[in-house]
Amino acid sequence: MKGGRPRAFAPRQAVAAAAVAILVLVSAPLTAAGIDWSTVLRPATLEFLHLGNPYQTVGSLGPPWLFVLLTPLALLPVEVGGVVLFWLDLATWVIVSRKLGSGSVVNVLAVVTSPMVVNGLLARNVDFLVMWGLLLPPELAVFFLAIKPQVGGVALAYLAVREYRRGGMRRLARIFLIPCLVGVLSFLAYGLKLSDAREAIDVPWNASPLTCLGWPSLVIGLGVFVYALTRQDSGDGARMSMAATPFFSPYVGSQSWVSVLPALMKSKALYLMWAIAWGWIVYVLVR
Repeated sequence: MKGGRPRAFAPRQAVAAAAVAILVLVSAPLTAAGIDWSTVLRPATLEFLHLGNPYQTVGSLGPPWLFVLLTPLALLPVEVGGVVLFWLDLATWVIVSRKLGSGSVVNVLAVVTSPMVVNGLLARNVDFLVMWGLLLPPELAVFFLAIKPQVGGVALAYLAVREYRRGGMRRLARIFLIPCLVGVLSFLAYGLKLSDAREAIDVPWNASPLTCLGWPSLVIGLGVFVYALTRQDSGDGARMSMAATPFFSPYVGSQSWVSVLPALMKSKALYLMWAIAWGWIVYVLVR
């Protein structure tokens, strides 16, 4: 053994060790379907397949193409579909963190074990699908960013500004025409159910800064969005703009705070956020 002082246990190693432990805990209940999948997403998708109104399912607010994407999973037994959704969610975050982050193992682990990602994994939600809007061409990205406006709404606005700058109204129309037409047809076929959205604002788990802070939240969001517009040439604008979304939305579930992760993936602030978020959760649980 070589002499000298032993190496200190670096913060990144601590994050990696804790992340592995969290992954083990999260992977344990794989037989569970997940509350969002079993009570909202799957029933709404089956209603859609049976030519019914998917928005009659309480909590179902996604666009029609979300039900198309979920159809193969909805046809499986609820537990099996939930397990597949879990692994699709996890795989997506690995891909996104490697594409947008440093690509290191510790960086990937910090992302996939962040509290908001873990929440989505356990609930079997679809916030992860929005992240594909940061990786795909604009013609496809627009569909994924619109799946959950409280996650991808501002990034969608950024996409519109960016594509208008690149090709004017003609390019903008080429990208947004089809999803807008589908949205109009969906409204004509199913109507617009706003009661669930209004009720969501008052639920105890609403983590929207807009609801808590009011107009200062809008100022923060606008500042982040303007900053994102200045980062267009660097290629970081889209993910920076996504971080502004929670500050504009009157409802943000805790898992939907994944919108800030892409902006942090190249920064050491990711590890700070990870430590603060888990520290707060532990404090709340043990106090």
